[in-house]
Amino acid sequence: APSGPGPTAFMACSLMATTPRSSPARSSSANSLASSGDLRAHRCARKARLLRTGRGEFVLKEALPTALYNVNEAYAASWTRDLIAAGEIAGGVVEAGPIRDLKIADVASYRQFHAFSGIGGWSRALRAAGWPDAVNVWTGSCPCFSRPSRGRSDVQCLWPEWFRLISACRPAWIFGEQVSSSDGLAWFDVVRSDLEGKGYDFWVLDAPAVCTSSSPQQKLLYFVAYAKA
Repeated sequence: APSGPGPTAFMACSLMATTPRSSPARSSSANSLASSGDLRAHRCARKARLLRTGRGEFVLKEALPTALYNVNEAYAASWTRDLIAAGEIAGGVVEAGPIRDLKIADVASYRQFHAFSGIGGWSRALRAAGWPDAVNVWTGSCPCFSRPSRGRSDVQCLWPEWFRLISACRPAWIFGEQVSSSDGLAWFDVVRSDLEGKGYDFWVLDAPAVCTSSSPQQKLLYFVAYAKA
């Protein structure tokens, strides 16, 4: 099986990569945690690193330059752990389970959070685009639509769950993708409105999937959002 990510993630970061404004240095303690492990084993240690704001949200005392990968498939989770061990993607923790089960405290301590992460292709693509692992960036490839009518109430529409975590943690950079279709464009309207409402600049690229060696009949939407100061 290939050890690299799919071409979709490479295409997105190659087209939209921007040099980050700062790249915090790793500490020796952070390096010791930048390895594959179990999310729950680190929860108690991370609680001491978090503060609550007046609104009850968690904010960081300092962020660990490691990644959290969330995927709801055991096979993909296992593959991701193998790629972490091989040094192909950013070191960190793999949480195999639905994103709805993640709490703010579970994700807030990580520099990178890859939602719907598959086998970690976005992390590999970020590295290929020259982004250090320590940059505060989140990515997500929300599940494709399978029915003609979509909306926030749809159980398969997982953007509200990802946005719940984004709103609380406010990562500096966010990358994502979706199938380009009438439903996909409607989905992007919601995503853009939500992120701009939280003070993000937002850019979209509509690209033929043939550029990423996928079906030439399919088009893909990529987006990048940056948190304004």
